[in-house]
Amino acid sequence: MKIVNNHAHAETLYESIHLRHFFALLSSFATARSKGCLTLTAHLPLEIQHPQIFKNKVGAIIFVYFGELLKYLFSIPLYWENSPLLEYGSWKLKYGQLDWNSIPPYIQLCLDTGHLMLGSKNAFEARKRIRAFIRRFDKRIGHLHIHENKFIKDDHFRPNAVINSKLLKSIIKSRTYIFEKG
Repeated sequence: MKIVNNHAHAETLYESIHLRHFFALLSSFATARSKGCLTLTAHLPLEIQHPQIFKNKVGAIIFVYFGELLKYLFSIPLYWENSPLLEYGSWKLKYGQLDWNSIPPYIQLCLDTGHLMLGSKNAFEARKRIRAFIRRFDKRIGHLHIHENKFIKDDHFRPNAVINSKLLKSIIKSRTYIFEKG
């Protein structure tokens, strides 16, 4: 499990929902609790992000409910991250961006700016995507993973070319965040 500035990231399994996911999330909560972490971020299940490819939506919803229960049991805020499936090694989008309409309406979100800008044509489009995501999910976004890339693969560059100081100031307002490094 990765911990940055006392914000933990749950163990991630890049596969269809399985019983292993439940154990991994429980273990991540236990570790985050034992280390006194402020938050825990977990990837949305692939069945929610890419429902056209991964068909076990019922299992994914049960997993999300499980995570929501654990956040109360462990008293640690849980944020579900936009994390579309990437090709191993090249870190390019495997199935395109995620399906925003399939995100359950009752969960809190972590906006990963680098994941969101993948597939953009240029910095203008990437900024537009970030602003649109903030408008659509504003009150539900409680945590941010801030980094940039060159729109092709999931590099972890410091904000500069896309996320200028004005945009950065507007997106971090009232939210916890980390600058995510590669």
